[in-house]
Amino acid sequence: MSAAAAALIVEVPLYFLYSGPPPASNVLARLLVGIVALGLLVVFVTSFRELVRRVSPEHEWAGTTALASGLVHATVTLVSSGLEAGSCTGRSPA
Repeated sequence: MSAAAAALIVEVPLYFLYSGPPPASNVLARLLVGIVALGLLVVFVTSFRELVRRVSPEHEWAGTTALASGLVHATVTLVSSGLEAGSCTGRSPA
């Protein structure tokens, strides 16, 4: 989790480097860092679910809920990142 948190901490300041519209390189860099952070988050929630399942099988529902929440968050954020990248590169969705 610390790697995902570190990647998210690195990503946030990239949004505030420029007072006007940021250059495409900045937008694509922060999207790349965000995608790596989301990948690490998916690994964390998957591992967390397995840990909960092995330690306390009667609380597997809590681990599964955390896994589902993490996957939904990653999916929604990846879609928004794709739309942001498309607007940065000049390509419109669909």
